[in-house]
Amino acid sequence: MPNPFPGMNPYLESPEFWRAVHNRLIVAIADLLTPQLLPKYLVDIEQRIYQISGEDALLIGIPDVTIQRSPTPPTATTSNVAVAAPPTQSLKVRIPWPVEVKESYLQVIETETKKVVTVIEVLSPTNKRPGKGREMYEQKRERVFGSRTHLVEIDLLRSYQPLPVFGNDIEASYRILVSRANQRPLADLYLFNLPDMIPQFALPLRAGDVEPIVDLQALLNGVYDRAAYDFRIDYTAEPVPPLSEADAVWADSGVARQRIEGIVELVKSTKVKSMPNPFPGMNPYLESPDFWPEVHHLLIGMIQESLVPQVVPKYRVAIEKRIYELKGEQSLLVGMPADMSILCNPVSRNPSTSNVAVATRTTEPLKIRLAMSEEVREGYLEVIDMATKEVVTVIEVLSPANKRPGKGREMYEEKRDKIFGSRTNFVEIDLLRGWEPLPVLDNDIAAHYRILVSRSNQRPGADLYVFNLQDAIPCFPLPLREGDVEPIVDLQALLNTVYDRAAYDITLDYTAELVPALSESDAVWADFLLRETSLLPSET
Repeated sequence: MPNPFPGMNPYLESPEFWRAVHNRLIVAIADLLTPQLLPKYLVDIEQRIYQISGEDALLIGIPDVTIQRSPTPPTATTSNVAVAAPPTQSLKVRIPWPVEVKESYLQVIETETKKVVTVIEVLSPTNKRPGKGREMYEQKRERVFGSRTHLVEIDLLRSYQPLPVFGNDIEASYRILVSRANQRPLADLYLFNLPDMIPQFALPLRAGDVEPIVDLQALLNGVYDRAAYDFRIDYTAEPVPPLSEADAVWADSGVARQRIEGIVELVKSTKVKSMPNPFPGMNPYLESPDFWPEVHHLLIGMIQESLVPQVVPKYRVAIEKRIYELKGEQSLLVGMPADMSILCNPVSRNPSTSNVAVATRTTEPLKIRLAMSEEVREGYLEVIDMATKEVVTVIEVLSPANKRPGKGREMYEEKRDKIFGSRTNFVEIDLLRGWEPLPVLDNDIAAHYRILVSRSNQRPGADLYVFNLQDAIPCFPLPLREGDVEPIVDLQALLNTVYDRAAYDITLDYTAELVPALSESDAVWADFLLRETSLLPSET
């Protein structure tokens, strides 16, 4: 069910959800803007890292430790017998342990000059709550205000004081600031409250360029749908932070309440209970064109998220994008809608014998798909040495466009060959059973899935991890500069997290035929596994 609120959903502000919402919204904005701004501008996702401790850490979704006090001792009875004092019970407390916090933001960069034209910030509690995080953010904000860079600042959090602006004392729950470098100290401030839709705004660019419109409401609603927040949020609980009295009355009496009640009833009726990935390794249902583009996107993000804290400050992990123009049948392999049914003329009956001329029946048309171009964007990762700005390692998660014979595979193999001839390490993750694997020499092992780890200083030798449907996905070390500690990539754990976060236990239809189909022996094994986990009814 869609977002029940007309604008911002206050339940998404909870520390339990906000970090994921923040990250997904940043990616959604980048995905919206990139095709509109190319080739003049690039949209990069950058990260800011804080070290925070104490109460500040509670604002980023880290669960607090329960504080337990000693129970009230019973009233002592009168006695002359000496009784040893009971040992004092300790209090459970949180020590000011430093926590690393990563925050994403966007930069619109002019391709020709490499200059940052616009910065887009989606505020987090760390930016707004008094303390080190706010101080650091305000310093950056002031530097931007003193530069020729535009700033867009999106505040979808009701907690704490808004970031300062002059000449405006209007109170509002949410706000969007659009500060154009050539109009300062003036700026555009969009104010809105819980009953309001999030306003659209124009993204400032170089003077004279067409400015794309950012429909933040549509992007937020898309995040809500894709992450299945209708099933994740407990709408019987109070929002965190709580609503004002006026907002609580509005939310309890209007359309939002009716929609929330519908969501609660839906969750009850479907008896939703989160179930983990039922397969020990790769889930073959995720290979379907209906799901793989999203799985690919989420898995790239999860790999980045897991690596960043292990490799900073020496390395940066960046998500890069490759763009294809595909036509015809090739476009069906990247998750486009299923092909239209092809309808032929029904078999005509034998005509009766007659000398009367009968007009020929109108031929039924065939339903066909035109060979229109489809733009396909694929993410991959680069591990970059911060000192030299050199790409040390490339990480690829293969898609159908990389494996199926045609333009996509040719382009990908050319890139692969270039890396093999360079000093860059290479990791290639193939979680798709369809089509021929990418070529390696001296290996004729047939396997469903494989991970190639190619170290530049060991070529032409490389490590190839092969595994099948019944196997857990193997862990592997990420190659870096010689002598550096190499983080271990637990791809199985990352894939299981993607499965949980995207609620695939709810969205996958385990009664449907697999695309691509399993072999007969694998189908028997998978059928038994799904019945054992109650995802298919037991055979009677």
